[in-house]
Amino acid sequence: MQSNELKDKIQQVLADPRYRPSRQSELIKLLKIPSHRQGEVRRVLSQLINEGKIVRVRKDRLVLPSEADLVTGRLMMNERGFGFVVLEDKSAKSADIFISAENVGVAMHKDTVVCRLIRSRRSPKKSDQKLEGRIIRILKRANETMVGTLQKTNLFHYVVPDEPRIIQDIYVKMSEGKKKELKAKIGDKVVVQLEPWTSRHVNPEGRIIEVLGRPDDPHIDI
Repeated sequence: MQSNELKDKIQQVLADPRYRPSRQSELIKLLKIPSHRQGEVRRVLSQLINEGKIVRVRKDRLVLPSEADLVTGRLMMNERGFGFVVLEDKSAKSADIFISAENVGVAMHKDTVVCRLIRSRRSPKKSDQKLEGRIIRILKRANETMVGTLQKTNLFHYVVPDEPRIIQDIYVKMSEGKKKELKAKIGDKVVVQLEPWTSRHVNPEGRIIEVLGRPDDPHIDI
C-alpha cells in the first residue's frame, strides 16, 4: 500500500459513521496494519495532521476537521485587519470563512491555517449563508522572509512590509556585530528573516538579512 493509498484509507475510516474519536494507537488497530508497518502509519498520520486533513481534539483523539467544526484553507487578509479563509477543499459548498481582526491571531496574509467555525449568519436570502471563524493553528507560513522599508522610533527599529495586507510592522534589532544591518539606513528597502511569532499581543520580530538600497534606486523594482 502506497503512502497516498494509506492516507485515503485513514480518511475513509475517520469518515465512517460508526467511527468514534480514537487515539493514534487505537486508530492503528482499527486500520489492521501489520506491526512492521506501524511506523509508516504514524508518519502518515503526522503528515495528515500537519496538512490539516485530520485534527486532534480532546485527549489526543483524532477526527476529520468537519467533525470538530474545523476547516483548513488559506488566509487572505484585507488592509483593514480582517480576512477570509479560502477553503482548500474545492468540492466544499461552503463560502469563504470571514475572520474578524480579533480572531486572526498570529496568522498573516496567505498563511495556510486551521479555522474553527464560531458563527453562522444568514441574510434575508436563505441561500446566502455567511460563515465566521477563528484561526486556531498555523499549518504553514506563506513567507519566511519579506521586503519592506526600515523605519525608527526613539526606542526601536522596525520594518514596514511592502505588502499592504501584512498589517503588522516587523521589529528588528540593529546588532553592531552584523555588517549588513549596519549598512541599512532609515528609509532603505531591506529583506527581513522572520522569527517565530506566537503572541498577537506583541509585534512579530525578525532580522535584516539583505539591504536592497534606497526606494528610488532603479534596480529596486526588479
